[in-house]
Amino acid sequence: MKQIFITLIFLLCSITTMLSQEKPEIKLGGAFRFNYNYSDWKQNESQYGGTLGYDVFMLLPHITYGDFEAKADVRFYSKSFGGTFLKEGYGQYNINNKSNVKFGLTLVPFGIERAASNSFFYSIGYYIGFEDDDDMGAVYNYDNGNFRFTGGFFKNADAFNYSANAPTDPSRYGYDVAGSNKENNTYVAQGLYRFGDNLKSEIGASVLYGGLYNIDTEKMGNRYAFALNYELTYKNTNLKAEYIRFDYNPKNKSGDNRNLIVLAAYNAPSGEVAKGNYYTLGISHTWYFKNKLFKRFKIYNDYSILTKPLKGATDSQSNILGCNFSNDLVFIYIDLISGKNHAWLGGDSEAAFAMGDRDAHWHTRFNMNFGIYF
Repeated sequence: MKQIFITLIFLLCSITTMLSQEKPEIKLGGAFRFNYNYSDWKQNESQYGGTLGYDVFMLLPHITYGDFEAKADVRFYSKSFGGTFLKEGYGQYNINNKSNVKFGLTLVPFGIERAASNSFFYSIGYYIGFEDDDDMGAVYNYDNGNFRFTGGFFKNADAFNYSANAPTDPSRYGYDVAGSNKENNTYVAQGLYRFGDNLKSEIGASVLYGGLYNIDTEKMGNRYAFALNYELTYKNTNLKAEYIRFDYNPKNKSGDNRNLIVLAAYNAPSGEVAKGNYYTLGISHTWYFKNKLFKRFKIYNDYSILTKPLKGATDSQSNILGCNFSNDLVFIYIDLISGKNHAWLGGDSEAAFAMGDRDAHWHTRFNMNFGIYF
């Protein structure tokens, strides 16, 4: 909690102290959300009809001062979901209208940003650490409209304890390596090329390489990942496709399985295979309206699968059929989420994305998220 407010104070004050001739422009946004879900694997929910509860309260300060910007995203979840933490917070210098640099807790430029999925629940890519993940580092971005290049160096994942031997705190938004290993000194590069007028296409490739520091052995392993992505837009219809190959090589102590790793977010650690292939395909269509009730209505279907080359492991799958609608104040998601060997869909959190269960069944959750933004 202390680190969050120190970071916020730094972000809010860093620009205003540079020069005194001009005043910075300060905007404060935010949101609060509620969530309803009904899960078919929870035996008692058929009796009381699911659960409606608090999701999150968010604060979103944004400061601009000449060519400088600062942004933050502070999340206030319930204690069981991680409590209060900083999702994102960085300073940005706009070099010109085509390039900028960012420093702080900022988005890792890997794959389709911020996510290759359309739903509130995300596809499997988020739960294995490759969607909407912010880490501590610096990023350079160049974009001329047709071509974009982004390169970044990330010292580590978002850290709330500065001890080298302290495990990664699971109270975070993006999934990061946890347990006895910690992400360290990660390099990322991404290139995107856009073409087409009526039929717009974006094709991209990303590479990631970094260290894995083991707390027990005090030795540095490594990890690498590669992504190919394609996005097609025709009028109000959009298609997203992505492939990711990842490989983690931890230097675990004798007796610890090096074919499995631990990831964590929302105060919930989960197991994952150290090597795997991830595929996702999503399609959506959006309608726009001119009224106060809602201005945008979007339907979509996102399918994703994690294949596991480890002998004896069973693949994880997810399919999400849903829609969302919004105006300038309200944003509502309605999703029918099905999954097999999925840690958040009736699966064992330690095994679902790891070895899996050959006898696992498909499970379904009906989820509605109500958000009010200001």
